[in-house]
Amino acid sequence: MVAWLAAGLGRAVALNGRATLAVGGGRTPRDVLPLLAAAVADWSPITVTLTDDRRVSADDPDSNAGLVRSRLLEQGAGTAAFVPLGDVAVPPPQPDVVYLGFGLDGHVASLFPGGAELAVRRIGLVEVSAPVAPVRRVSMTLPMLLGARLIAILVAGAEKRDVYARAKAEAAMPQLPLARVLHGADTDIFIVRD
Repeated sequence: MVAWLAAGLGRAVALNGRATLAVGGGRTPRDVLPLLAAAVADWSPITVTLTDDRRVSADDPDSNAGLVRSRLLEQGAGTAAFVPLGDVAVPPPQPDVVYLGFGLDGHVASLFPGGAELAVRRIGLVEVSAPVAPVRRVSMTLPMLLGARLIAILVAGAEKRDVYARAKAEAAMPQLPLARVLHGADTDIFIVRD
């Protein structure tokens, strides 16, 4: 996965002179981000942002911004520009590469099954009231996630393999965000199963 993410960023830089990477939080990126920091030789033309974040302080263990700072920027990607998520009226740059995990309920970023935020059709950010703590969150909309050139999804563990298989097999599951990504993306999706 690390080589694929690094190559995707390299292709975007070669095409546009710059690239934007969006990553989520949780357990999924903890081990991958330091490896990615070492795999990219020059982070200066790359902007890093988040697929979503919790409305907590940056030093809170639940902060995705804090995770990216400690596991990517401070591990060798310090020359990258970092754009945390803040005001929903001011979205970050459109990502070229998105690194997603997903929950056992099939949520991606902070887009949860059956949530009103799934109906948002604009590219940008949306406030989310999550069904689990921390409740207050901000997330990229589904159109913004799907606008990436490359999407990488890590499928970790037997339970998540089952969720992934169900989402992959059942295209007619509009309430399941993972299914919406798998069947709605008009881009390269790279799946890594552990």
